[in-house]
Amino acid sequence: MLVQLDEILTGWTVNEKIEFNSMPLRLAGSEPSLFYALLSNAAIMMPPGLISPAIPRWLQNRTVECMNKAFEDPKRAYSNATILSLNLVALFDSISGNAKLARKTHQPMLRKMVNQRGGLTAMVGKADVDSMNLVRFLAWTDRVIRCQTGNALMFEDFEEDASVTKTNWEDIWARMERRVEENEPEPIEEMPDAE
Repeated sequence: MLVQLDEILTGWTVNEKIEFNSMPLRLAGSEPSLFYALLSNAAIMMPPGLISPAIPRWLQNRTVECMNKAFEDPKRAYSNATILSLNLVALFDSISGNAKLARKTHQPMLRKMVNQRGGLTAMVGKADVDSMNLVRFLAWTDRVIRCQTGNALMFEDFEEDASVTKTNWEDIWARMERRVEENEPEPIEEMPDAE
């Protein structure tokens, strides 16, 4: 996933990219839904034929199971990690041909969760690095989903980070997939063991 994110980190220093990329990985250590969401999205970014189509769907199902548990816990329900998990679920469904599901279910719920935290402007105003990076993830994913599906922007009223406006969004998904192909990943065909 880090390779793909590099495609949208326009004009960033190496240290800024490392901090941005490490945030979701660090948060995934304490939030299972984010762990599975990151894996499922990385799996769908693989070029066709490199990974069994059943693997991303299995990972996505585990993501949803873990998210439902997170929603039951008031301490986890609106955390950065849970919001980022739902953001990645919306991305997964949009890229996997389920744009309607993302538009009708995941995107409105994500907007509601962000509003519960005071909106993107309030979140980025906290001035901690994790909140700023979360807002960047949300703004960029919003753009990727719109470019891929035509869905309306969820956060059209948010004044984006300058790096978002510098990104060339045309054909962004294909460019990210090409970056993966350039790394020549090995095919993966086995399903993970079920619990």
